[in-house]
Amino acid sequence: MKSRFITYFFVPFALLIFLITSCKKDTESVQPAVEDAQYPAPVLGMVSGKVLVPSGSSIDANSLSILSQEQESAVVNNEYSIETHVNLFSTQFVSTSSGDVVMLGYTYPGTTNYDISATSSALALVMNLPPIWPLTIEGKKKTVTEVLNHNSFMPLVEEVETSIRAGKDILDTNNIALAQKVAAVLKGVSGLRVAATQPVTILRSGRTFSFVNPGKGHRTVIGIYKEGQRVKKLVIDGVRFIPTSLTDIVAGVLGTQATVEETYSLIGDGSFNIRIRTGLSSGGPVMLEQEEALWENIFMVIVETVKANLPTVLGDKNCTAAVQLAAIDLKDRIKSSIKADMTPLQIFYVASNGALENVASLQAACPAKPAKKISFWVKKAERLLNLATKSLSYIGQTGNLIMLARDWNSSLRAIDTCFLAKGNQVSKCGDCPATVTDVDGNVYNTVSIGTQCWMKENLKTTRYRDSSAIPTGLSDSVWRKTTTGAYAIYDNDPANNTLYGKLYNWYAVADSRNLCPTGWHVPSDAEWTSLVNFLGGETEAGGKMKATTGWAPPNTDATNSSGFSGLPGGFRGDDGSFNFIGVNGDWWSSSQFSSIDASFCTLNFFVGSSDWDTYQKILGGSVRCIRD
Repeated sequence: MKSRFITYFFVPFALLIFLITSCKKDTESVQPAVEDAQYPAPVLGMVSGKVLVPSGSSIDANSLSILSQEQESAVVNNEYSIETHVNLFSTQFVSTSSGDVVMLGYTYPGTTNYDISATSSALALVMNLPPIWPLTIEGKKKTVTEVLNHNSFMPLVEEVETSIRAGKDILDTNNIALAQKVAAVLKGVSGLRVAATQPVTILRSGRTFSFVNPGKGHRTVIGIYKEGQRVKKLVIDGVRFIPTSLTDIVAGVLGTQATVEETYSLIGDGSFNIRIRTGLSSGGPVMLEQEEALWENIFMVIVETVKANLPTVLGDKNCTAAVQLAAIDLKDRIKSSIKADMTPLQIFYVASNGALENVASLQAACPAKPAKKISFWVKKAERLLNLATKSLSYIGQTGNLIMLARDWNSSLRAIDTCFLAKGNQVSKCGDCPATVTDVDGNVYNTVSIGTQCWMKENLKTTRYRDSSAIPTGLSDSVWRKTTTGAYAIYDNDPANNTLYGKLYNWYAVADSRNLCPTGWHVPSDAEWTSLVNFLGGETEAGGKMKATTGWAPPNTDATNSSGFSGLPGGFRGDDGSFNFIGVNGDWWSSSQFSSIDASFCTLNFFVGSSDWDTYQKILGGSVRCIRD
């Protein structure tokens, strides 16, 4: 079957707005193609008309030749007749004997006027711009009417006439005035605007995350890391749109055929980092996911370029699969042409132009259906691409990119987020969850104070984070001599444990097996100081940290305005005795003062200040955990 002409060359750019894909997500293995109802099989027919060269031009119409996607024909008596695809939107090139393209014809369903003129040339220049291509057939017809009637169209026609009279090649990218006029029409018809939006919506139910494409046409790569090691790669496909107007494309008001979604369940406990990349540079370090997303999208540009220019691909699953495999090889070969600082416009140009340059060899995947005139129209396709690139560059720094891939350019290019998982609890790093659960299953309320997230209750765990038991029940004599982690309950009374929590020596605080739940730790001197300073300094902080109940009177200045809810759990002394419950609250710091001493934050029933002291590491004190 014969190849589709230049109009279909631009499909890949627009298809980056909806990326019709038929490849497997996580690999480059090929799956069967899906028949494309948006681009029906071509219906061949003859069209005839006049070639109307503007008055004042020295060009002899009868010296010109016309090239369609099906054949080449000469102009005779200022008229032509040529075979083309009468049910599709098609462009015909009008060339001089030297090969310069001086005019363009444009045919579309329902038209009865096939004359080639400055008007048809101007219309072809606009309708071949990438944003037009995702439109339905009815949407394209509507756009033709809007373009022909827009007040910016006649200045474009006049500029085309000027070009013809001057004998210029209409595809000459140095013709800045013409490129600007083309851009003005598209801008006027569509009303360009763009805003950065999320490329992926993240939903969560327990440990299971759903990554949903919110309506983007490009592919997005997600890397999921556990404790710094990547455990999963997800590729979120682009959705397929059926927009009905050019304004819809620009505004993003598009009908979506199907939701694109991938899921992942966190395995095990720990910190999980999620990196989301679209492939475009965000100005920061180049992550693996950025590189992968770039090539995911470039691969699709190549595939769709070939599909668009080889109608044999459409509806032929075996041919599609073979072309996709050939495109993988082509993608690898053009890598050296892609630079880190390229704009989406430049990236698309390199990818599609590379595909066009190799379309003849790629068609070898379907050898039984050779294309006619392929070398002729490929060369002209490359030149029309150059002119489109030039025209779009005059829309504006963001507008020119939206023309080629509105979604790719308007998506946030890099998103990094983090979640902490512990049992059935999953919370976002940096957030302050309502509760936290230790390894024993004790549930603690939490409070956000300044930029910190604290437990509102004293620790009660009997085990380290790895489930190792913490020694307890030590006699006074053994307690005095131990240099390893241990805990006690004040007076060995379970009621005191319920209200005040356990008393741990500093060796348990410093143990590498960790006292606090995953994602939490015993605060350092600096973190205690940050808390006290946020609450107004040592003079004022104590009253704001003390609970209003559970203390012996007078509980001076206690307001608990911070929500810290400090309680006086007392301590177990260096001689093993229990002291000052109801009177003093003493909380360990992870910072040691010397080989035998470490720091305590202390609150007292009689004063409204907080105090800072050092005690021997063998003492038993309360522990509060702070979030990582």
